[in-house]
Amino acid sequence: MRLIKQRLINILLFCMMFFAFIPICSAEKLPEIKFDDTSYNFGIAGPGEEIKHIFKFINTGTSLLEIENISTDCGCTAALISNQKILPNGKGEIEITFKTGRYEGKQKGTITIYSNDLNNKKVSLIVEGEVKRDIAVIPEGLALGDIEQGKSINNTVKILQLSSEALVINKLEFNKKYIDVKKSLFEDKNSRGIKLDISLKDNILAGIFNEIITIHTNLKKYPKLDIPIWGNIIGGIQVIPSSFSFGKVLKGVKFSEYITILSKDKKNLEGLKITCDLPFIKTNLLPDKDNKSIKIELYVDKISPSGKISSQLTIHTNDPLQKIIKIPIYGLIK
Repeated sequence: MRLIKQRLINILLFCMMFFAFIPICSAEKLPEIKFDDTSYNFGIAGPGEEIKHIFKFINTGTSLLEIENISTDCGCTAALISNQKILPNGKGEIEITFKTGRYEGKQKGTITIYSNDLNNKKVSLIVEGEVKRDIAVIPEGLALGDIEQGKSINNTVKILQLSSEALVINKLEFNKKYIDVKKSLFEDKNSRGIKLDISLKDNILAGIFNEIITIHTNLKKYPKLDIPIWGNIIGGIQVIPSSFSFGKVLKGVKFSEYITILSKDKKNLEGLKITCDLPFIKTNLLPDKDNKSIKIELYVDKISPSGKISSQLTIHTNDPLQKIIKIPIYGLIK
């Protein structure tokens, strides 16, 4: 009995010594695929173009990453241009090629990447954009917002060449007093055409600014293109808001709103005159005690007819650079 007991003790000691020399198991090593981005928008392209883009990824895991398969559901092809097996912290690249061919309109395709990343076995990459024919103007208009008087503004408009017929601009028409336009050829990654560098001069009078650049081309389908430009030139006197809408007003109910006039350089604003094209839109001047700002009460008289309101408020000021300010007014009387 004593012998058996001693043997059991020896076996227990041996097991304790054996397991003491076994290292503690570390966390399981796994690959992990991580893309810099998973979508690409090529914007606008023409027929017969070849769109290319490279999706980059990295193995952020702790073991070897393997790209097992790549499939597409669109008219594009995908190729692994790096190694199929990526070490930890290693980088890889997948090149996508989309031939626009006879496609037209908005396009969206998915490329699926399969790997040995157990937590992310497949990753979807998106390629999208629009295929147009003949010509495209980007942007179709320039909304400049609020601009301080005396500052010059620069913008760019691109006219994309989307057909086999070479695009030629025969003539440009614009208000040379306030605008300067220079044209040049351009070629980007996925597009080409004519670029217009548009500059607004610093002599534009304060108030709502509306101009149009007219482009005359050699294309029979699009012989003339108009690019509208609009904004609000803010001078020494600022009107808030620069355009006004009543919304819906019930007929026979007096409904008032307010417009604020501010003097940025603290000039005296006494003696302003306000008129409106519509006789049933009434105004009251409410100057502050220091005459540095004025609040205009604007209301629709109860004798007003029903229908849409489309008019403008004309504010006469004592500022030599901003003698007249016009504010568009909109609304609906029910």
